[in-house]
Amino acid sequence: MSLIESTLFCLKSTTYGGRSLFATIFIPANSLVHASESPCAHVIYKDYRKTVSSDSGANSKHKSGTGNGERFCTIICKDLWIAEGMKYNGVRGKVSNAVEAAVRRMHRERHKSISSSELSPGLDPEVASTITQEILDTAWIAAVNQEDGPIAQLNDMELEIMRFVSSGLVQLLLLRNQLAAAVPDALELPVIQANQLKQSALNLQENELPHIQQRPYILESHIRIHSFLRSAIALGRRDSDDMFGKEPTAESKAGGWVRGILGRDAGNAFGIRQDSSSAASVGGSDLEDDEMMGWGLWVDASYFNHSCNPNIKKVRVGRTLQFYTTAAIQPGEELCISYVDLDSVEDADTSSAEQTNKGGEAQVGETRRQLLMSGWFFACECPRCQSDQT
Repeated sequence: MSLIESTLFCLKSTTYGGRSLFATIFIPANSLVHASESPCAHVIYKDYRKTVSSDSGANSKHKSGTGNGERFCTIICKDLWIAEGMKYNGVRGKVSNAVEAAVRRMHRERHKSISSSELSPGLDPEVASTITQEILDTAWIAAVNQEDGPIAQLNDMELEIMRFVSSGLVQLLLLRNQLAAAVPDALELPVIQANQLKQSALNLQENELPHIQQRPYILESHIRIHSFLRSAIALGRRDSDDMFGKEPTAESKAGGWVRGILGRDAGNAFGIRQDSSSAASVGGSDLEDDEMMGWGLWVDASYFNHSCNPNIKKVRVGRTLQFYTTAAIQPGEELCISYVDLDSVEDADTSSAEQTNKGGEAQVGETRRQLLMSGWFFACECPRCQSDQT
């Protein structure tokens, strides 16, 4: 089974490394080519949680009645959320309640918290260029085998990341366990469940090493988040082993699913902005000027690669990301979106170039490539970038 299936395109290896989507037939302009139904991990920022639906990301009108502050855009949206919450013995509610209780406990204990240096090893920014995967693995093994102490103290952004990770943990638990009742052979179940997880966020490209090489403080932050969640969530032995992973296994590194999600957040996540609601504006930018309300991981959506001359536009409608062609696509042509806001980059750098008498297009191209390297960890070699450099 392919990780993403369509009669319009296929997923295959590229000549420059990795995988991408390529058209298998002619596709007219303004065609819907794919809809990624829901995120496998997401968070809405605190400032928007009282006005944005917990399920769809649309403006909310209805409270859940659970006491946790969830809001919904319609009664149907609320009912779907409640039905989803009943799966796997209500694990989503258990995790949510545990996380919120831990946040309250963290605030009560803040005055007697230990320093961050005692919580995790950290890395000296001066040695960023020498950080290797072995160094990260060793740091994680040491951290996850520390004895439990006071609950880790998280700052505001770390709390948002923690909630993002906890939503991803719930989805992984649901995914791993949804086939248990349908598979009669208990010996086959672990293999089938392992294959299921390959269709999850854990199959996305891991960017842990380049991310921490650029921002060494991230390791300490990630380990604090892991420590917090381990203190907060108490489920069964197998669930805890999968989520927090004290020992590396064939399927995961030390740190378990928590580390796996954190390592795939950077470079794969999509910002959640105001609901695009329709395809009427397919010709415009898909990186709106509206403030970002949060972010999420849509696994199949991450297989659209970047181009500085994109031929695909992303539109969010509720929980779904829809992808439309902005031009006619020929068979064999790669389907690409833009990871950066091309319009704002061009406007800013063109103005700067005019003031300094520098080549506008070359300066714009350099800025684009710097943004892509710092945010997505690759040097763009799309036709437009190659042209800029000649």
